[in-house]
Amino acid sequence: MSLNPDIISSPLPSRPCPTIAPGPVPLSELVQTLQPLNAVSDLAAESTIGNTLAMYPFAIDSRTFSALDRIFSIDARANYSYPLGVMEGRESIKTTLQQVLATTWKRTHNTYGAQLIQVCSPTSAISVTYYTASHFLVSGTGPEAFTGPESVVYAYGTYQDTWERQRGENEWRITNRNLVYG
Repeated sequence: MSLNPDIISSPLPSRPCPTIAPGPVPLSELVQTLQPLNAVSDLAAESTIGNTLAMYPFAIDSRTFSALDRIFSIDARANYSYPLGVMEGRESIKTTLQQVLATTWKRTHNTYGAQLIQVCSPTSAISVTYYTASHFLVSGTGPEAFTGPESVVYAYGTYQDTWERQRGENEWRITNRNLVYG
């Protein structure tokens, strides 16, 4: 079976993205909120968004925070829940993540699971991504029970992201992120 090139390059009809910002949307409501994917989609945009999302664990785990410039828009909002809360602007996101990782976590290992990317128009999209994060504590920084030499704290949940294509560029950036535990 071969793909029809006219379908792949067809302009995507505009429709509003399901509302997940500022969110977060409880998982029990998320399935109802998400729309079925269209038969015609912007495969190039989905691929670009997927590759941009994949950069996030590499940036965090390698502590290359400058790479977050290619993931978040300048005016992005990120709600990482307790204890980090809401951060306004890419510089705040970078600074906060850098400070927390430097003071509490010796190293991290982030992985993704199931993922849904929906391109809603030529300039807007949403994604929902399951994640697992392993945080290896710096000795003496966590609760007494977690201060052993290889103490690990695991986090599970979803990233609920709203995306915008950048003006004059074929690049997508997160404009709103909700980290939802559980």
